[in-house]
Amino acid sequence: MQGITENIIRNNINSVSRNSPIALIVGASGFIGSYISEELLKKNIQVIGVDNFSTGEKENLSEAIKSRKFQLINTDASSLNLEVPRLDYIFITAGSEWDISKILNIANNHKSKVVFISDIGLYDRNISSALVWYKNSEEKIANFAMENNLNARVVRMGAVFGPRMHFRYGDPVVRLIQATLLGEIQKESTALEFSSRALYIADAADLIIKSMLSGSTAQKIFDGVNDPVKVYEIKQILLDPLWHETRGFIPSELPPWTTPNLANTKKHLSWKPKTNIVTALRSTLHFFKENEIHVPKLEVNYNPEPESPTVHPEEENEWKVKVNEWKKDVEIDIKKSEIKKSKFLSVKNFINLVLWVVITYGLIYPILGILWNGYQFRENILSAEVSLSEGELGESLNNIQSAEGNLNFINGLVGSLKLPLQVGILNKRLLVIKDYLIFYDSTLESVRKSLTGAKDLYESFKSISGEYDTNLKDQIDNANSELEAAHSGLSEIKLNLQRTGIKKLPFINPDIYIKLTSQNRTLARFLPQVVSGEKSYLVIIEDGSRLVGSGGKILSASRIDFNAGKFKQLETKTASLIDKELTISTNPPQILKSDLNIQKGQFQYSNFDADFPTAAKMMSWYYNKSEGEVVDGVITIDVQSLEKLLRIIGPVSLEDQGKLADSKNLKELLEKDKDDRIASLLSNKLLNKLFFVPDINWPEIINWFGSNIETKDIQAYFEDNRIFAYLLSEGISGSIPRPSKDQSDLISIIETSVGEEKSNAALDRKLELATKIDNHGNLSHNLRVGYINGNGKNISNKLRMRVYIPAGSKVTRAFIGEIDLMKNSTSTIEYGRLVYSFVFEIKPKEQLSLNFDYTVPIKLNLQSDKINYRLDVIKQPGTLSDPFEWRITYPESIKTSSQTNIITDLKKDRSFAVDFTK
Repeated sequence: MQGITENIIRNNINSVSRNSPIALIVGASGFIGSYISEELLKKNIQVIGVDNFSTGEKENLSEAIKSRKFQLINTDASSLNLEVPRLDYIFITAGSEWDISKILNIANNHKSKVVFISDIGLYDRNISSALVWYKNSEEKIANFAMENNLNARVVRMGAVFGPRMHFRYGDPVVRLIQATLLGEIQKESTALEFSSRALYIADAADLIIKSMLSGSTAQKIFDGVNDPVKVYEIKQILLDPLWHETRGFIPSELPPWTTPNLANTKKHLSWKPKTNIVTALRSTLHFFKENEIHVPKLEVNYNPEPESPTVHPEEENEWKVKVNEWKKDVEIDIKKSEIKKSKFLSVKNFINLVLWVVITYGLIYPILGILWNGYQFRENILSAEVSLSEGELGESLNNIQSAEGNLNFINGLVGSLKLPLQVGILNKRLLVIKDYLIFYDSTLESVRKSLTGAKDLYESFKSISGEYDTNLKDQIDNANSELEAAHSGLSEIKLNLQRTGIKKLPFINPDIYIKLTSQNRTLARFLPQVVSGEKSYLVIIEDGSRLVGSGGKILSASRIDFNAGKFKQLETKTASLIDKELTISTNPPQILKSDLNIQKGQFQYSNFDADFPTAAKMMSWYYNKSEGEVVDGVITIDVQSLEKLLRIIGPVSLEDQGKLADSKNLKELLEKDKDDRIASLLSNKLLNKLFFVPDINWPEIINWFGSNIETKDIQAYFEDNRIFAYLLSEGISGSIPRPSKDQSDLISIIETSVGEEKSNAALDRKLELATKIDNHGNLSHNLRVGYINGNGKNISNKLRMRVYIPAGSKVTRAFIGEIDLMKNSTSTIEYGRLVYSFVFEIKPKEQLSLNFDYTVPIKLNLQSDKINYRLDVIKQPGTLSDPFEWRITYPESIKTSSQTNIITDLKKDRSFAVDFTK
């Protein structure tokens, strides 16, 4: 084969990169080894193959050698010397009768993960002499792994068939394929063989790679066999594979005959064979015939042991009858009187018969097959979404893989309708179907990658908690690879749908998986940096019913420690206890001093600053002065978001209080929590449950985290500049936006409860902002905040309000009810913004409106052809979804197609843009 000798390098690899994973394939030119090489290259993994070509074929590597990431060493594996900067994976596919000790030492030196491809026959009570080497090698690997803490696993494979296959395995499917290629299929009897569990190569390679890349697979044995298929059905398929494929043939269902580890293999790896048996057999025959590959002669004395203890030789004849009855769609009743003594059909009748057969078998059966598989496709897609909503990532992945099988079958059937397409029958309808099939094919591939990445990420979380003893870096690398591919694929699909004018794909909603991918992708990108080395973080519980600044009053703080990617310890204290243990005395902000009579700084109010990163640093500082511990970041969670979390993970027992906290009684428990002990205990229990409860609904947890980040019920700050820069770029850092060159407008209202405890809980708000552009392009605003104090406990609600607006703005009036707020207001500059501050009180059951009028130093150029105006409204963390209405009026000299009256809410930060033209 041309070019392959240039890729054979002896004992030294110089062109591999240390920046991406490297895999060593022992037996790379073999049937299975060559397929694994190609699949790993598709995953952007560098591959080093080693082979002495004693049984392997150079031609098997014709695809792999096209990649620069593939290198080959022509030598015996038992004497291999390898010098590489890293070696992540070793696949031992070569057998048998060689010493694997050298490979195990290489694995130990590089701390590589190892998979050994063994034989399913080792489960037999009396193994053949041909399998003794596999048994001894398995034992050697097990002992070596135990002594050296080697990450190794075994995959016991049955017969494997497909393009490039050899014919050395004693399986009826292998022999029947061989006989077909030699033109001797009719001579082969299936009387002594009832069923086979031979596996198609694509499914075999998928299993082997999953056993390596999935989490928590070390020191396990996996089984690689298919569901049993009747041998005489295989023979009939091989006699006419095209006919069976176009008719949508499905093998008879047999009782499962499982191997000891098959059920666990399917469940743990979310794996099952997905290639249709007819398609697999046809593609195998096509490969050998197309490439004119030599096939060895059949073994004369072939006496295989039956796959099943029950043999039914008579079923072959029954199957022939069954096929004949299947083909016999129409009984043509030709009366003897119409034959007119002729033994032959008339030309006219013969043509009619041919046309009927063509239409029936060329059109009706494919359409029925499409409809049936279309129904199964729909059911699998819907089941995948249900499983995903229930947190069953593995089951959802199985459903998607089944849907891919349905889709592959439909593609084959549609391909068989070329004749009807050419003559114009159902032409438009089938062309539309083909367009949709292209979208479905790429969508399902991306969805599968999204689910695989999410599953890998979840397992990495279990590795952090210590539940799985696996390599965190490998798991995160796998998750990143799958999620990046899913992100790219789903984004392209979304774009292509828009280009073609297709509003949505029936049955499947890509947005569900786009959201899943996005949320998991963000976490996968930064999780290693968050937990690497020695790191500590504060998880702080805030109470939004007692607003302070960048959140509600602090109730408790939990410090989580990590060491080398593993959870180390969790320590929780109430905020009041942390304040008692403060070793220094500091001056609090003047407003807290005057409004709340707080004479020294307190941890409970350390989040007074409206800018969350600044407040987070202050929380960290106070914690350090109290506990003597330095933390690497702060995460705040408002109690209102804990209700949904409890719905996801279930109730928690508060033993110290003799209570059970759930989503229904949480609010009542916290209202009675005078010393914040319940909040502290709840925080500790929830965090422990997140880390250590098995089978948690991971998609819902990620969704909960992502949605609460968006609504600011969860905020995060990290000392790591890369992570903080990302949060800043995504607009989720909690910062007060600094002035920019585009002179965009901004308003943010920050309230601090300075009255009685939890009085803010019953306060309803509605905000309205009226913006006016005058004839000269000047902007003025009227802010109106409607308050209703619905507290039934006869408690007044006293608030300190800080209004953040552009620096240089002029406040013309501020009043609530009949009270002029301008008299006792103060103003200052913070973060490049003018901050106007005042105090007011709302009595029980009172309804009042606050009006705040001001002009901003932004002037629009009304003479320009295009005029752009943007307004950012920044929500205060801890507040609810307050209704918000914005109206803008402008001169008649300009016009716009944008909305000028918007009714929404402040569930999250809002941005409004209006484009004007002359």
